[in-house]
Amino acid sequence: MHLNRAVNDLRKAIDAQPGNEASWTTLVRVLHRRHGPGPASCAASAAIAMGHPASLFEGDVTPRHEALGAPKTPLPAVVDAVAAPTGLPPTVRRLFTLCEHSFDKVLPFDAAAWRLRKPSAEHRLLIEEAGAVAEALGISEPRLKVTYIAPVACIPISGDPPTLVVGGHLHEMTTPQERVFLFARALKVAANHLAPALRARPGELDLALLALLQGHEGGRTHGADPRQIEELRKKLLKAVSRRWRDEVDSLVLELRGNSSFSTRSAAFAVSQLGNRVALTLTGDVPAAVNALLKMAGHAVPKNDAGRLDAIRETPEAWAVIQFAISDAHFEARAQAGVDL
Repeated sequence: MHLNRAVNDLRKAIDAQPGNEASWTTLVRVLHRRHGPGPASCAASAAIAMGHPASLFEGDVTPRHEALGAPKTPLPAVVDAVAAPTGLPPTVRRLFTLCEHSFDKVLPFDAAAWRLRKPSAEHRLLIEEAGAVAEALGISEPRLKVTYIAPVACIPISGDPPTLVVGGHLHEMTTPQERVFLFARALKVAANHLAPALRARPGELDLALLALLQGHEGGRTHGADPRQIEELRKKLLKAVSRRWRDEVDSLVLELRGNSSFSTRSAAFAVSQLGNRVALTLTGDVPAAVNALLKMAGHAVPKNDAGRLDAIRETPEAWAVIQFAISDAHFEARAQAGVDL
C-alpha cells in the first residue's frame, strides 16, 4: 500500500515540476519495486523524452530509449478499452462507428484545400511503413493520399477503408520510429471510425455532436442558434442507416445523461486514444513526443529547458508523458502481451 501511495505522490510531484530530476529517478526505482522492470522502463523512457539525461536510466530502457518488452501483434481489441480516456467512453466510440457517414455529410473533408495527390515513387517507403503498422494493429491495408500543404501531416480522413493524408516530406522530416507512432496513431483513429473528429475544424465537431445529442425538448446549445442545431440534427439522422437508428437513439439517450461527457473535449479525447494505443504498440516515448512536437509545428529541442517548455505547451505531447507513467498504460501493455 505504501508503495502505491509513493507512486501516486511522485506522479503529482512530476506533474507540478516535470524538470525535477530526482522525482523521475525515484519514480523509476519505486515502480521497479512495485510493478517490475516493464513499468519502470516506461517511466525511464518518459523521463528521457522530457529531456533528462539518458545516462541516469542506463539499463532501465533499450539502447534506443524505448520501454522494455514488446507487445504481441496484432494488438487485441481490449487494448482500446483499457487505453481510452474517460472523455471517450464506449458509448461515444460506438456512436461514431454508426454515424461516421453522417458526420461525413456535415463535416466533409475539403480535399481541394489540401491539394491531394497520389503517392509517387518517393513515397513508396511511407506506403510500406503504413502497411506494416496496419498489420501490427490488425487493420486492413490503408490508403494514402499526399499533400504538400502540411509537410509533416499524418491525418486520418476515413475509416472505410482506412485512409490517411500524409505530408509529402514526412519521410524526410521524421525518423522511422516517429513514423511508426504517427501511423499507429492515425490508423487507430481511422479504424475506429473517429476520423471526422480530427479532421473537423475547431468548433465544428462540437456543434455536430451538440446537434446529435439534442432532443426535441431542447438542451445545451453552447450559444449556437437553436434552429441551426435542429437543422444539423435532421441532416445527421437522415444519413444514419435505418437498421442502426434505434441503436443510435439509445446511445444518444445514454450520452445525454452522461454529465462527464464534453462535446468540446471530444476531439482531444479521440487524439488521446490514438496516441495511447500507438505508445502501447511502440513503447518509445521519446519518438512519440518528438513526432507530436513536429506535427504541432515545433522545433524539437534536445535536452534543455526549451524542450520541457515545448512539451508543456503541446497538450498532446504532455498527455503522452502523463499516460506513459500511468496505471492505464501498464494495464494496456499487459493486455497487449508485454511480458515484463
